[in-house]
Amino acid sequence: MALFVPHYALAKRLGRTELRSEAATVGALLDEIRALVPPEEWRASLRAAILVNGRHIHYLQGMKTPLAADDEVWMVFPSSGG
Repeated sequence: MALFVPHYALAKRLGRTELRSEAATVGALLDEIRALVPPEEWRASLRAAILVNGRHIHYLQGMKTPLAADDEVWMVFPSSGG
């Protein structure tokens, strides 16, 4: 089962800092998570970056990126500073 780690606000809403999923793809995993939160909160999450094992899905297969049992999927908000 792939491990999903949501960003802070989503984790707070879900009441947990990680979830396990048997979803076959990133898109299917995000559909599972979206069903757990109100639409307005999900819209705010759409700005987050999705990483699979530390790589942005943009550099993989996007929402069609396949997931294996030992994969980690992180949803994070990019930030910078100095």
